[in-house]
Amino acid sequence: RERGGPYWSPENQTSSAIVGVARPISYYDGELDHEANFLINAGVNTFIEGKELFGSETLSNDSNWRFINKVRTENAIRASLPAALRKWRGELFTAHNALMIVKTIEYFLEELVALGVVVGFTRYFDRRLNPNTNMRQGILRIELPHENTPIISDLQIGMRPYLAAFDILAADIQQALG
Repeated sequence: RERGGPYWSPENQTSSAIVGVARPISYYDGELDHEANFLINAGVNTFIEGKELFGSETLSNDSNWRFINKVRTENAIRASLPAALRKWRGELFTAHNALMIVKTIEYFLEELVALGVVVGFTRYFDRRLNPNTNMRQGILRIELPHENTPIISDLQIGMRPYLAAFDILAADIQQALG
C-alpha cells in the first residue's frame, strides 16, 4: 500500500494481496452506468481494473460512520488515549494535574489535525458530569468533541459559460497589437 495505517482510506490503492477478481467489474471514469457504481450504490465495495479498491464505505446506517477511515481513525484514537494518559494514573487529583491531562489530550489531537486526519476538536470540563461524589472517588471526566476527516467521495464540478473570458481575449489581442 502507498499509505498504510488506520487514518487513510484503502480506496484508490492497489492491493498486492489480491491477484484479481473472478470476473472483471466494469468501470468507466466520468460515467455512472457501470457495475462498480451500481455496487457502490448498493453498499458493496469492489475491485476495479483487477486489483484497485473502488469504495470506502461501511455498512453503518449512521452517516458519521459511513467511511472506513473515519471508523478506523476513531478506533485508533480510543485505543491510543489510555496509553498516552497512563502516567497520570495514581497522581494526586489537583487542578494542575487535570490541566496537564487536558494538555496531553490536546497535544495528541493537534498532531492528528496537523496530519489532516482530524478536522477539529474542542475539550471541556462539564461540572454536571463531574459531581463531588465521583471526584471524591478520583473520577475525572473530560468531554472531547471532535470530527474525523471524511474522504472525498463525490466530486462534483459545476460547468457553465464564462462570457467574461472574451474580455480577457480582447485585452490580450489589444496588447498583442500594441
